[in-house]
Amino acid sequence: MKGWMLAMTALLGTSPLAWAGDEFRTPTLRPASSYELFDPRYRMVGIEDDGERHTVFAIAHHEDVETTKTVQRIVRDVRRRCPGFTEIEFYTTFQIQHGDPRSPSFAIYDHLARYDSKENKTYYGVAAKKLYGGWAAGPPGPVERVPPGRLCVQRDEDNGSMNVFPVRILAGRGGHFHDVVFITGGESDCVPLEPGDWSIRARSFRPYDPTAKDPDECRSETVRVKMAEGEIQLSVSPTTTGPTYQCGWDLRRVSR
Repeated sequence: MKGWMLAMTALLGTSPLAWAGDEFRTPTLRPASSYELFDPRYRMVGIEDDGERHTVFAIAHHEDVETTKTVQRIVRDVRRRCPGFTEIEFYTTFQIQHGDPRSPSFAIYDHLARYDSKENKTYYGVAAKKLYGGWAAGPPGPVERVPPGRLCVQRDEDNGSMNVFPVRILAGRGGHFHDVVFITGGESDCVPLEPGDWSIRARSFRPYDPTAKDPDECRSETVRVKMAEGEIQLSVSPTTTGPTYQCGWDLRRVSR
């Protein structure tokens, strides 16, 4: 087992300290570095900064990463959005630690490939099965970066324990939604989003209920925004009846 772990560590170019237990890698991701695209289809979970290394962690489909032309399209898109990145780690899925989307874990057995920007090659991992141990050439030449817009969400401080009760902000289009911001009272956060029409919504568990099991039980109305280069600001706050917090969220656009 140790020999296999050391071999995998060498392949991925990481220290064994970057792994939790024997099977999971738990990077510390740059705030507001996640997004999701549908063409090419992949999900940027986030970027880990470690000195001169800037590692992109992405979720993608088997067939997309294992097809040279498709993985080249993904690499080109990452080049546009994340200038200065040094590598991309492709996985099939990831897990959330302690219910916090800012603490993802990636299993070794879900590792599809690693793209090395210096060598401009994609090296296939264990989840690529028949391609494991092989590599594919990266796309030729750099691609000019097209800056995405930024969605910023702010939340004022709340009273009592509600202040530390988290709310998730989801962004979606084409019927597909994903978490982009995770904040408690008194916090704000920004995330890059691809230009175009987006639907934004807030979701959470029911507050003050230790037996709550539905992470989407408390909801907001959907706010529709048109992203372009620049920044759109939203505010989110729990709904109340008098001094009592209810199961719901008030999500609205902030005038600038």
